[in-house]
Amino acid sequence: MTADPLADFLASARARVDAALERCLPAPPACPAIVSDAMRYSVFAGGKRLRPMLTLAAAAAVESRGAFSPAMERALPAACAIELIHTYSLIHDDLPAMDNDTLRRGRATLHVVYGDGIAILAGDGLHAEAFALLAREPVSDDPDIVRRKLRVIRLVGDAAGAAGMVGGQAIDLQAAGQAPGHAITLDADGLRAMHALKTGALIRASAVSGAIMAGADDALVAAIDAYAGEVGLAFQIVDDILDVEGDPKSLGKTAGKDAASAKPTYPAVFGLDRSRALAAECLQRAQQALDAAGITDGVAQIIRVVGGEPLPAPNRKSDPNFDDVRQVIPMLFVVAMVLGSVLRAVLGRIPGAVVTGGVVGVMGWAIAGAMWIAVFTGVAAMFLSLLGIGMGGHRHGGYYGGGSASGRW
Repeated sequence: MTADPLADFLASARARVDAALERCLPAPPACPAIVSDAMRYSVFAGGKRLRPMLTLAAAAAVESRGAFSPAMERALPAACAIELIHTYSLIHDDLPAMDNDTLRRGRATLHVVYGDGIAILAGDGLHAEAFALLAREPVSDDPDIVRRKLRVIRLVGDAAGAAGMVGGQAIDLQAAGQAPGHAITLDADGLRAMHALKTGALIRASAVSGAIMAGADDALVAAIDAYAGEVGLAFQIVDDILDVEGDPKSLGKTAGKDAASAKPTYPAVFGLDRSRALAAECLQRAQQALDAAGITDGVAQIIRVVGGEPLPAPNRKSDPNFDDVRQVIPMLFVVAMVLGSVLRAVLGRIPGAVVTGGVVGVMGWAIAGAMWIAVFTGVAAMFLSLLGIGMGGHRHGGYYGGGSASGRW
């Protein structure tokens, strides 16, 4: 355990997801070794593991427990399935017919190592394995659990298909002039709509699937859905910004590809400064979505983290038990913490973010002690229980991995 509870949580959660991913992927003799190796090359290439961690965070928030609870166990297959789908999308996205990229997460893309054909097949395999996993696990004869699984299968299928990620990718190709005879030009609304499909749909499905598997009611599902939608858009905007300002070493991928390919991006449409402001606005709307549902605890903390200020030290003598779902929203603002680590350098250069950070700096420190004593007496213990549940010791990519801001998370 380190002095950073967040880092410890991310490390242990990543280990839990990594272990589950390793178990669920087929290996010889069930499949050819080259397919198994190619799938694992991409799945375990690093990254922030945004999607599976968001799934688990939502499940924990619904169940109101900090430890790796039964709800999180039920959501773990969905978390892994969504990560498999995300990884397949990156494999295909890097192909010469798509983005034609040779660098992903700091190393050669799959088609460079194994060839286009094996890369396509590995992506196809991951896509299929995701739905096999969703259908297979968690194993239960409980009619309610079966209904939740069917609902998640439909949700993820919609998010990954033509009405979601695939549709968004198609619009992206059209807007970049890569669909001969079908070119389109996107305005600001079209750009947002494209990203809502291309990136946002699967991120929303990640959070909502966790809530569903935990048994959330419709109102809480809707609040988590709205929150995840805004967080997903913020991530995409920052990804666009990093493509302009980042360097390959820190990004783990080729920088400047969007501009070189005439891709529609937020900096191309709005400019860098306005793009940073739009990312900050997304986070504000994410907060408002939770606030509207009565999930208000932790909102000040979300703003403080995104504003670049450190979190207060947790009270390690707190009681770990929770009896109100509103007090477990820190499981969801883990997402904002991670987002803050990525956005901090980007948002720090815009007046709005500076003002936000300043206001929070003045007000946040004044109320931090009282807020943590009066509201978050259980939060620190929740983090401690998260860290002490035997989930292992290293981090994974997607939501919390690797330390690099690799594209499309």
